[in-house]
Amino acid sequence: MDFVDWCSVVLNKLIEAESIALDELYLWEDQISSHVLGSMFFGEDFEYNLSKSNKVEEECYASIYWAINELKQLDLVEMNIYEIEDTEKKIVVDEPKRLHKKEYENEEEDFIESLHQSPKEYLGLLPPDHVEGLYESSSENYLPDHVKSFTCNITEKGVKFAKKLFRLWQEICIIELDQDQQTLLRHINLYSPKSASDHYWLEGVVFTEYNDQTTPEDLAAMRTLKRLGFVTPYFRNFYDPFFELRSTYKGLVWDTRRGLTLESMFIDKLVAEWETTSVDFKRELHLDNADQKAEFVKDVLSLVNTQASGRRWLIIGFRDKERTYFGPPDTNITQDRIEQIIAQYITPYIDIRYKVANYRVGHVGMLEIIRDPKKLPYRMKTKMDRGDRRKSIQGGTIFVRHGSHVAEPTDEELQVLQEEGDRARSI
Repeated sequence: MDFVDWCSVVLNKLIEAESIALDELYLWEDQISSHVLGSMFFGEDFEYNLSKSNKVEEECYASIYWAINELKQLDLVEMNIYEIEDTEKKIVVDEPKRLHKKEYENEEEDFIESLHQSPKEYLGLLPPDHVEGLYESSSENYLPDHVKSFTCNITEKGVKFAKKLFRLWQEICIIELDQDQQTLLRHINLYSPKSASDHYWLEGVVFTEYNDQTTPEDLAAMRTLKRLGFVTPYFRNFYDPFFELRSTYKGLVWDTRRGLTLESMFIDKLVAEWETTSVDFKRELHLDNADQKAEFVKDVLSLVNTQASGRRWLIIGFRDKERTYFGPPDTNITQDRIEQIIAQYITPYIDIRYKVANYRVGHVGMLEIIRDPKKLPYRMKTKMDRGDRRKSIQGGTIFVRHGSHVAEPTDEELQVLQEEGDRARSI
């Protein structure tokens, strides 16, 4: 589990909380309090108190806060924050203290002048019309300094997507990042997420405003990631040269779930089209006996010989009638094992790529068969016995696909294959 999974757990716990009878919950303006959520995760006796709670309790409370805060950014929950009064602050900030509006008005000209080409201004960290919100957080704290407590409730979108967060991942993962942006994002996501045995939270990664190591490209990457919602910038106080970048749900999904998401989108597209002349689906694939090997060789020959555009795939792990996921492929099926069988029974040799892909509901076997027109037509290299009195496959036999069915080619199909190969070889 990681912070992305933790957000899903918190979202579903919120749904559970809202399903409990209202008289069993402490509600505030039709929302569920952070203390109720805390007790659901960490026991009935759990209660966060700003001035009295220890580090572990603050960490637990922060894990719920940051999950709800990120779900809010996705419009999956609504959240109301109750701010701390000055007299309630747990940590006293060293001078200079946080500027209030009256203090700021006396220094307005110097402040605006200081913004000239400031990295903080460039990142949108110092909006001059919102001084009261400038003091946000410190890496010494688990929560932003202004947060006392919060209430929340799930939105209609949250209910709709609670079990289908993958659909949100698709929107996130189709975004392209350049190398500088990827490098910065992975650096932040390496250090910002924190974990304990049963909860997860986010902390800021500290950067300095004036640093010879910080290039214009770095600042441009920061700004782009902020605009996309892949990182959130904070800074500590008005004069502090350090600022922080914190991971977000969206940035973590892009970084840690992009491969899974794009692979799943590709497989889902193949499933939607189902079996064609260039794609074959198998519930299972085993290569333990002669008959299993023979069926596999026929499938490979038919996919590589048939004239069709696009890449050729044999996908393992889906039920035929329901067109739904069945289960992971046999672990004995490997690239080496497949290559051995192809080398033994097919000529000319066929190049293949096999991998076990991460799919959104489990692992899927993906065999890509690479067609070289110069080698057409591909055929059986030698006679292949099938056992159990089934007819042997003779050497030199050719197979093609008619839709989703495997058969020997007609005379016309064989001539077309031969002509395609001749043309490719003559170039």
